[in-house]
Amino acid sequence: MMRSGRVNTIHEMAIQGKSIQEIAITLGIARNTVRKYLRHPELVAMPHPRPNRRSKLDPFKPQVIKWMNEDHCYNCEAMFPRLQKLGYLGSLSVLKAFVHPLRPPQQGQAPVQRFETKPGEQVQFDWVRRVGAYEIPVKRGRGRGEEPLGHPTDLERKRKGENSMLETRRTLEGM
Repeated sequence: MMRSGRVNTIHEMAIQGKSIQEIAITLGIARNTVRKYLRHPELVAMPHPRPNRRSKLDPFKPQVIKWMNEDHCYNCEAMFPRLQKLGYLGSLSVLKAFVHPLRPPQQGQAPVQRFETKPGEQVQFDWVRRVGAYEIPVKRGRGRGEEPLGHPTDLERKRKGENSMLETRRTLEGM
């Protein structure tokens, strides 16, 4: 369906005496399209919007709202089998689309407050693992196991072109 302005242009050009082919070439549309709008001027009116179709969830919406209000159940995965037992034949995605806007807004976490100190006011240390005569700093947490960290002097040594403690240890172990 074309916009009404374009259809009006077709009618104006036809009134000026231009042929269907000239109108089609000028506007860059097919001749049959020009012919259709010239024969049926009532097509200029915008189409009516389609009425909303009923959803398979419509008969169950009051029950879903009841569960949300009384049981505070917003988990669609948990609601879906309960609805199926009541005879719901629709999909989970339809249920999720209905429940999503009805959920209460999520409460955000409090922002992390950084604790900054001036140099020399706070002492920090890292966990280390002793391997022979060497201490190797390790990173702990969240299932990562123990991963060697760089030693604080590694950056200084790398700037000077020297080997880091970890590289030195690997070299010594390889001998």
